[in-house]
Order: sequence, then C-alpha cells, then structure tokens
Amino acid sequence: MIKKKYNLSYPPQATTKYDLWDNNNSQRIEIKFSTVRQKDNETITESTIIEKCLTAKWQNTPIKYNECQKKKFYRNIEQIKHSEFDILYYGLFFWDNILIFKVDAKTITSIQGWSNRMHRGQAKDYVEGQFHITNENLQYHINNFKADTFTYESLYKLVNPYHSTLLMISVLLKKLLKLWKR
Repeated sequence: MIKKKYNLSYPPQATTKYDLWDNNNSQRIEIKFSTVRQKDNETITESTIIEKCLTAKWQNTPIKYNECQKKKFYRNIEQIKHSEFDILYYGLFFWDNILIFKVDAKTITSIQGWSNRMHRGQAKDYVEGQFHITNENLQYHINNFKADTFTYESLYKLVNPYHSTLLMISVLLKKLLKLWKR
C-alpha cells in the first residue's frame, strides 16, 4: 500500500534495516502499522482467566473510525530504530478506514509518549524506541502527522491491477484461452 501510494521502491541493496526506498529524495523508508481493536477493561485474574480465554475472540472487536474517540484502544508502534531510516510511515487499520501518518526520523523522538526504553539490557549505542496511540492521543497524531486516509475499497483499487471488471474478465479469458490451447 505505502509502496504504491507514494511511488516508492524496494531498497537498492538487500537490507533488513528499513523497508522501502524513495528514489526521488534518496531516503530510507520504514513502515509500521497496527490493527485497532477495542481494549478489554477487565483485568485477567486467576478466577477470570478461563472465561477471558474463551471469550477473547469476541471481546477483541475491531473499532470503526467514527467510534475511535468513544471506545478505548491502545496500539503500540514499536521497535523503531530511527537511526536506520529517514522517514517512518505508520498507521492504524480501523474496521472501515486506514489512517496513514508520516514522520521524519529527526522528529520522531519528540512524538508525545516517545520512549527509548524498549528492551532491558539494550546496548547504549543502539537506539530503539516506541510510542503508543490511544483513543486519547489519536487527535494529536492526526493534527501533526496525518498523511492520508484510505477506505478498504480505495486500497483494493490501488493494489489491484484490474481496476475494472471488464479488464479483469478480459485478462482471465486470455489466460483461459492459453490454457485451453495447450
């Protein structure tokens, strides 16, 4: 989605340090996304653990974008190694929409709630961090870093090479014809 939407490419050399490459600006691009689900307010205890396990699938329901201010959620954008990329695209998959945010690596440490304390025993020269997006601070991310909003239909149109049904049927018929000739 990010590759197609922003006309990015795969890195010029094989690497696991970042996800994509921006040919126009010679920038390393990192991508982090999370699915937004309603937070369960009830604490798991010894007496509730069986019930929680049995009902987890139904309690962990996706949230619609227009309900995101009313329903509690807590998403974590983590394992951010900001010395290894130039731009971070991060986002949230709601039930009906996808929010895309964009921040440069120099600004990321000033994000509300940024923490560089990710793992115990982390080497001092190795910087890895995280931040949380909740129903309470989502508006901050929208106001400061929002790049785009997608519906799943627009995502489908973006990544599907067959934008029209007629084109798709034509391609399928050609493939079937080739198979039939064999």
